[in-house]
Amino acid sequence: MTLEEFKKFLLLKDIYLKNSSTKSNDEGVLEIYFYILKYENTDSDWWNEGHDSSDIISIIKFYGNGIWAKLNNDILNWSGFQIELFAQSLLISYPQYPEKELVQERIDFYNYLLTIKPIQNCDLIGIFDSWLHLDLSLANLETLQKLALLVKLETYMNVEDYEDFNSFKRLYLAIQSKK
Repeated sequence: MTLEEFKKFLLLKDIYLKNSSTKSNDEGVLEIYFYILKYENTDSDWWNEGHDSSDIISIIKFYGNGIWAKLNNDILNWSGFQIELFAQSLLISYPQYPEKELVQERIDFYNYLLTIKPIQNCDLIGIFDSWLHLDLSLANLETLQKLALLVKLETYMNVEDYEDFNSFKRLYLAIQSKK
């Protein structure tokens, strides 16, 4: 999406212009941000069922690995809610882009998001706990260990034998299998 196309999109509805905070001119970043703006006020099922994940991962794949650095440069301009939606789309999977697509890259960027302090109105650990669907065996040990540190995995170690097969348990088991 060109900057000119993005500016025309912003004029379609007052809410788009009001909620827009990107500073990027990059076509890939604008395409992702356009998508988030377009659907951020949509029924939560759109996001909770993972529709966003397949669309956003498709955009990322189209623009290539260089888009991660460009997102890194702009994401701090986004609202906490927009960052939260993007983060959720990184962790959830949808049939078109299941849990095995770009796992290393998605977790690396999620780790970056977790290092940004503070992001107002954004619960990244809650998103990790609720939405992690990725196949963690596809990420390297260093990345998984960093994720464990950032989501404070050790605080969940006292949970009696991980009664549920939750995200924290999946992370712990993935790390153990790589050691």
